[in-house]
Amino acid sequence: MDTVRACFHYGFPIAQLLHRYKYQHRRDAGKICANLADLYWQLLNTSLNLETINQVDVILPIPQSRNKWKQRGFSQTETLSKAIGKRSGIPVHSRWLSMDNRARPNQAALSRKDRIKNLKEAFTVKDRVAEQLNGLNVLLVDDVMTTGATLESVGMLLKQMNVAKVSAFCLARTPPPKL
Repeated sequence: MDTVRACFHYGFPIAQLLHRYKYQHRRDAGKICANLADLYWQLLNTSLNLETINQVDVILPIPQSRNKWKQRGFSQTETLSKAIGKRSGIPVHSRWLSMDNRARPNQAALSRKDRIKNLKEAFTVKDRVAEQLNGLNVLLVDDVMTTGATLESVGMLLKQMNVAKVSAFCLARTPPPKL
């Protein structure tokens, strides 16, 4: 992973907003999350003029399993990605990555080491797009970054596809564990 940016610390009120969206299926909360991500993206682009942000060729939302999609009826990472893509004009490709549908323990209950093990070979790049990724600067979008295991797993996969740069953008980041 080349760079990671997070809008907020995962806590009140963002944690509650995401929880309402993901688990209570409150689309209004999802719209607020998307607007916040879009506003933060604009801030990064206009105020800070960061080189890594300006060089994004494609936005890829972190995929979820088909089972999760069936439970929720939506992908929160796709919602965030589309909000950023709409204003920036950067194409969003929600189907370029996929996650297998094997039963896995919930990531939230696992340590970093177990999360990495849990995600081994969980993500794939669709065959028809592997060549299209060659040389691109990719922005991965996730809702919450806890240990970074998900982003790391997908980032390593993309680097194997000869992606030039992998950056990540998250709505929220949990605080690192205290040592």
